[in-house]
Amino acid sequence: MTAIRCFILKQTRRGGPPPRIRTSQTRGGPPPAQTTDMRLDKYLKNSRIIKRRTVAKEACEQGRVEVNGKVAKPGLELKEGDIIQITFGSNVLRVRVVSMPETVRKDDAQTMYEALD
Repeated sequence: MTAIRCFILKQTRRGGPPPRIRTSQTRGGPPPAQTTDMRLDKYLKNSRIIKRRTVAKEACEQGRVEVNGKVAKPGLELKEGDIIQITFGSNVLRVRVVSMPETVRKDDAQTMYEALD
């Protein structure tokens, strides 16, 4: 007998509830649905606006990043169409979120946003 069957027999003989067995639906089922939201710090890194995610996080925590006119935290969930404003010293960069793929090649990173102003 297999180990799982022995375990089930032991549990049912003791009077306890039968154990839950994972089926192929929970283990190898369809992939999770694509989400349209992405964390702000991850988006800034994936789009190559800011080189590292930790630097993006620090910029958000210092109040240098605004989303739709409000100071944003690094965990803010972005949506397509949001407007991000980043202050780099005396320079200000405004972009509109166009797409949010989980992974993107370096050459295609600029297609994730549209520069404003």
